[in-house]
Amino acid sequence: MKPLHLNSKEIHNLSKLLISSDSSSIEVAFQILNNYQNAIQQVSKELVLISQLSWNDSQRKEAIRLLETHFDTTQMKAWDDIFQMFHLYQNLFTYEDFEENWHWFEAHEAYRAEYMPLICQNIEYTAEYFAIAETIAEYYKTKLDWAERYYRISLEYNPQDLNTLSTLATLYKDGYQDYQKALELYDKMLEIAPEHYDAFEAKGALFLDYIKDIDAATATFKQALQHYPKDETLQIWLADTYMQKNSSDLLPLGKKMLEGILEKSPQNTFAWTIYGNRLWITEHKPEEAIIAYQSGLEVNPRSYNILGNLAELYERVYKDYEQAKDYYVKAFSIYMDDAFHLSNFVRLLVLCTQEMDDAKDYYQHLKGLFFGAVKREPELNDAQWEAFQEAEKILLATFPELQAL
Repeated sequence: MKPLHLNSKEIHNLSKLLISSDSSSIEVAFQILNNYQNAIQQVSKELVLISQLSWNDSQRKEAIRLLETHFDTTQMKAWDDIFQMFHLYQNLFTYEDFEENWHWFEAHEAYRAEYMPLICQNIEYTAEYFAIAETIAEYYKTKLDWAERYYRISLEYNPQDLNTLSTLATLYKDGYQDYQKALELYDKMLEIAPEHYDAFEAKGALFLDYIKDIDAATATFKQALQHYPKDETLQIWLADTYMQKNSSDLLPLGKKMLEGILEKSPQNTFAWTIYGNRLWITEHKPEEAIIAYQSGLEVNPRSYNILGNLAELYERVYKDYEQAKDYYVKAFSIYMDDAFHLSNFVRLLVLCTQEMDDAKDYYQHLKGLFFGAVKREPELNDAQWEAFQEAEKILLATFPELQAL
């Protein structure tokens, strides 16, 4: 005659089966529970996780059926409420969507801790948190601390997951502007995978565009090219460091490299962008830069970066605000979340053309891109940032309701 109850070791093993990512292990656990239904309460958390987070429809339904044999509808609804955010986050695409539904995230957070020891053992469950973190980081930047928290849940399952490390590094770089933490994560990626292409490129770009350490950027791209000697993108980045160094020997070397790449690959939009940037900003040849940018647009008319750069050039060099506005609007019709160009456009609308209502709309979108106050983008020079701050003060004085954002 079989025993009526499972002992503590057997319950532990049953829990391991239920929390497994292996479908067959879960099926075995279900068979045991059908024979020992008095064990259901002891593994209720595991069953709740299956019922709420499993990617397997049949197993999710079976977990619900087993729970319903021991728990009433009030308790079942309570679990549904706790995990409701997992069933709706894929339909949240605006700040307003999140505002309206944020109470579901708070409801989950109030109970999450008691499930975490189990969640961190299952890659499917931690992947759900990763997906939610990505959605928050994309559409609800005022809650980046929650995105960070959920990314780290994914790392608890696999601390060496390169995709999560890279995504978290981007969060620190673009969200918090904590470049040291981002650099540490890129270095960790290269410890795990010494030839990781994306880590090399991101680390080099971080040094060049954000930390403003040209020598470190040069060294990083040179190291990357040892692994990928024929890669055009890395060659373009290296050429950019040479031209930004702006020495008598490196500037012509970098320019020659870019021209060689464009001669071989005239369809390379990135090369045209960098070439135009250096012609304008480093060599002070705006007319030649415009030709380079237009060549890039012939290749890719939807390059929002080139369109934004052209807008900035026409504003700064020629004071042609109407032409600048035209390019900015085209850029934002393609990609609205470019904080650098948005900052410049808001400044133009307030200080140059006094179009306050339009400036208000663009400022509201810009503010939504940041965790906290609008932060200085690394591309903004001192004069641009000071002018933006002046424009922001005028906007806040003109539209006091903006202060509540």
